[in-house]
Amino acid sequence: MKRFLPFFAVFALCAGSARGEEATVMRQTIDDRKAVIATVEPQHELVARARIGGTVSTLAIKEGDRVAAGDRIAVIADQKLLLQIAALDSRIAAQQAERAQAQIDLARAQELRRSGVVSQAALDQAKTRLDVAERTLQALRGDRQVIEGRVIADVEVEGLGDYFVGERTRV
Repeated sequence: MKRFLPFFAVFALCAGSARGEEATVMRQTIDDRKAVIATVEPQHELVARARIGGTVSTLAIKEGDRVAAGDRIAVIADQKLLLQIAALDSRIAAQQAERAQAQIDLARAQELRRSGVVSQAALDQAKTRLDVAERTLQALRGDRQVIEGRVIADVEVEGLGDYFVGERTRV
């Protein structure tokens, strides 16, 4: 429509001058809107994946946000692993109680050994029991850390460059 503007201006000038009237010609933009049907598709589509299956517990982005490679966009939590952590917490609490009892037994054995009531073998057995209890507790805590690392996984953008988050629709 804009390319016909000079033609209309000349036509209006000629029509006015044929009757002897003065006409002012000025350049202006005319809005010419038409209804169209179109489909907008992204130039690049990225798929976000997590290391574990589970439920999205936190979504750090919204539609229209700019994301780059390595950005954290969501947090996934696996409920089954949370149950395993709860079970390990119970085992850790039990092992802490066992370690505390082993410490009491070792202190008692050391005192009795000084007074000559128990043998060195009984003292060694109490030391070994405490050492086993501490190492078992360390192993349980390590197991808990491993599972805790798998419970929550970050979903990051893979690829190069910056992207915008758009609404995903299925047709």
